[in-house]
Amino acid sequence: MLLLYQEVFIWSVSLAFITAFLYRVLTNPNEIRALKKSMEELRSRMSQAQKSGNDAEAKKYMDEMLKAQQSQFRQNMKHMFASFIVFALFLYVFSTQYHDITVLSPFTLPFIGSNLGWFWWYFFIILGSNLLFRKLLAVD
Repeated sequence: MLLLYQEVFIWSVSLAFITAFLYRVLTNPNEIRALKKSMEELRSRMSQAQKSGNDAEAKKYMDEMLKAQQSQFRQNMKHMFASFIVFALFLYVFSTQYHDITVLSPFTLPFIGSNLGWFWWYFFIILGSNLLFRKLLAVD
């Protein structure tokens, strides 16, 4: 049988994987990369047009850049909405099941101390796990 802090660790890693997987499934990372590259190119063209005094061309590039930003925002909102539902469910369960957990940190953390409650334990675990899974699933 697992200790409570080990359960929180396993659930946190699982949640990080689920959210990274949702991002991979609900968004098209290649399209987002292309949109970012396109926006940088449009931004440089817009600044060149502004420097040359061609306001009409600068406005055209600005409009194209705004369309690309809207498309990127729509892509990210799908993932954010699905992740919000998953996080809300998990955080509710964590707060009711693991409210009395205390994990002793090997060193004192500023503003937190050396005793980590369930939230801080979850936060540090999911932060590292999420970075790992996003790299493994080639999300970023």
